[in-house]
Amino acid sequence: MVRHCRARQVLIGILVVVFMLAVMAPGQAEASTAKERALEELREAIRALPDRDNVTAADHPAIKEAIRMRDRAMAEYGITEYEICVLSAKLGALEGKVDVDDVAPLPPTGGTPTLLLMGLLSIISGVGLLLPRKRD
Repeated sequence: MVRHCRARQVLIGILVVVFMLAVMAPGQAEASTAKERALEELREAIRALPDRDNVTAADHPAIKEAIRMRDRAMAEYGITEYEICVLSAKLGALEGKVDVDDVAPLPPTGGTPTLLLMGLLSIISGVGLLLPRKRD
């Protein structure tokens, strides 16, 4: 009799565990599907970007959007660089290109005319020192 009670308790315990897994599984499947969907959208966005050598100013908004998508996917779904694989390197290279291109060029400092003037004066001085002088 004791064996039947213990067997019945084990069977009920197994059924409870299976039932709990069945109830919890749709939520986990939905979260997994959302993560996979975000990962695929991110991959497609990165694949649509041009190579680093072919980037123009018109591509900057798309690159920034892909970077924003990557950051959001990593924060919300825990997507890692490993899951993006090679595309992560492509996006990283493009991110560096956008950051460099967004920097305003430096204003002219007037260094070139000064350098040319100093060079000309050095040449004149050197020629003056090397030319033989007339002796009276």
